[in-house]
Amino acid sequence: MMVVLDPKGYVMMLNRAGQTLLGYAEAELLGRNWFATCLPQPEGLDNVYPVFQRIMAGELDAFAEQENTVLCRDGRQRLIGWHNSCFRDDAGRIVGILSSGEDITVRRRAEEALLQKVEELRASNAELEQLNRLMVGRELHMIELKEEINELCRRLGEPPRHATDQLQTDSVPGAGPAPAPPGGGGA
Repeated sequence: MMVVLDPKGYVMMLNRAGQTLLGYAEAELLGRNWFATCLPQPEGLDNVYPVFQRIMAGELDAFAEQENTVLCRDGRQRLIGWHNSCFRDDAGRIVGILSSGEDITVRRRAEEALLQKVEELRASNAELEQLNRLMVGRELHMIELKEEINELCRRLGEPPRHATDQLQTDSVPGAGPAPAPPGGGGA
């Protein structure tokens, strides 16, 4: 959408895309204060209008991208990403602003939903990592216990009860390499 505002913030022009988005005919907005009519209140007059005044005074760069919510005729609110250009007279004074806006409501909602999913996945991943550490610790402890049982069996002259040479701790994340089998046996 495109809108032209005079130095006091009154609508001088609204293109068809703006009319369609807002639900107003251009004639209904001409001569009306943009900030009081097309922005939710009190944000429009309390927060956005002072930024406009600073642009008009030359204190802020008009080309900086800005975002704010507009209020449609039917009460819907849409988030608009704005690009502004100043109109200047022959003396170089700013006499108006042409604002080009894009409705970014859907994109912003999608970004927010994506960020929420990322946070949920981070939390789930942290829980899974904690569970994994617990499980790896349990498995390592079980291997140690089996090796102790086998050693006790050998001392008693009995065959080992557990085949610890087949246990592969290197396949357990965070466990390190498999211990060498007792007696130095190899493959």
